[in-house]
Amino acid sequence: MTENLQELTATLMRDGVEKGEAEAASIIEKANAQAAEILSAAQKEADAIKEQATKEAQQTTAATKADLQLRAQQMLAQLKQDITNLVQTKILDGALASPLSDAGVIADLLKAITSNKDSVSSKLEAILPESSKATLESALQSSLQTELSAGLTLSFSADIESGFHIQPAEGGYRISFTEADLDAYFKNQLRPKVRELLFN
Repeated sequence: MTENLQELTATLMRDGVEKGEAEAASIIEKANAQAAEILSAAQKEADAIKEQATKEAQQTTAATKADLQLRAQQMLAQLKQDITNLVQTKILDGALASPLSDAGVIADLLKAITSNKDSVSSKLEAILPESSKATLESALQSSLQTELSAGLTLSFSADIESGFHIQPAEGGYRISFTEADLDAYFKNQLRPKVRELLFN
C-alpha cells in the first residue's frame, strides 16, 4: 500500500509538474505573443513618426526654398530698380537746372508757347522764380518785347525754384516747366530705355 501510495504520489506529482510546465509554457507563449504585438505596434508607431517627420522636413525645405527664391527675385528686382534710378539721376542730375535758369532758353520757350494766336489773345502770365528775378527780368523784357506788348505778363514767385509756370492771366489752367516737373517727366520717359540698356 505504501508502494501504491508512493506510486500515486509520484503520478500526482508528475501530472502536477507536467501540468505546471504546460501552463508555464502557455504563459510564456502568450507573453512572447504579447511582446511581439507590442514590439510590432511600437515599430509601426516609430515608422509613422519617422514618416511624418520626413514629410514635415520636406515641406519645411520646400517652403524655405520657395521663400528664398521669392526673396532673391524681390532683391534682384529692387537692385535693378535702384540701378535704374541711379543711372537716371546721374543722367538728369543738374541737366535741367542750368537750362531752366537761362534767360535765353526761357525766352525761347515762352516765344514758342505764345506763338499760337489763340494763346496770345488769352493774355498769358509767366510766373518765374523770385530768386532769379534780378537776372531774368531785364533779359526777358528785352527778348520778349513783341510777346509782352501782345499781352504776356511776367511775375515772380518764391514758390518756384527754377523754370516757370505759364497760365492765362484770368486763371483756369497752368502749364508747368519747373525742374521738378521736367525731371519727373524725363525720368518716366527714360525708365524703360535705361532698364533695357542695363538689363537686356
